[in-house]
Amino acid sequence: MLGMTKQRFAIVVVAVVGMLTTFLPWFKISGLASLAKESVKGTAGDRWITLIVFLAAGVVAVAVGGRDKPLQGFFRYAAVVAGAINLIIGFYELTNGGADAGIYGSADPTWGLWILMLASLALIVVPFVVKEDGQPVQPRVVVQQTTQAAPQATNVQAGSASAASATAEKTDVEKIKELKELLDMGVLTQEEFDKKKDEILG
Repeated sequence: MLGMTKQRFAIVVVAVVGMLTTFLPWFKISGLASLAKESVKGTAGDRWITLIVFLAAGVVAVAVGGRDKPLQGFFRYAAVVAGAINLIIGFYELTNGGADAGIYGSADPTWGLWILMLASLALIVVPFVVKEDGQPVQPRVVVQQTTQAAPQATNVQAGSASAASATAEKTDVEKIKELKELLDMGVLTQEEFDKKKDEILG
């Protein structure tokens, strides 16, 4: 996904959809006012602010930090704030949009405004909901693992040496036990047993 995490990619998609809603009709004008204009787009008046806010969220997702890491901390909340701002604007327009029709008509919200509000809500939710398959490793974690690797390697080497030594000791003990069995069976004399035992232990 263009070298981005799923979270960043989802934010960019939502931001692009939100920007496109600025050019869609937000209200359908009916009544006498419809003789002057049939609809009101998101570019009318100061509504284009929603375009800038969505653009800012998209730029943060694309340009801030490494694209291979999800947005965290301040920048994740910046995307959420952008969505909240546009959602507030959407609610304001929903309740006060009738002003565009004046006293001789009415303004009914259309799908452009609804999509704007859905995109704004998605921008609030996406930074927290979209999960990565595997969270990229943070640099400080790598440093901690590197610093811990040396003692772990030393411990492994020490453990291997002690295990080898224990195996050697067990082998020597087993050999002496076998010799003792041969002595008990009369296959070896006491002198031969002592000599071979000294060789094993020596």
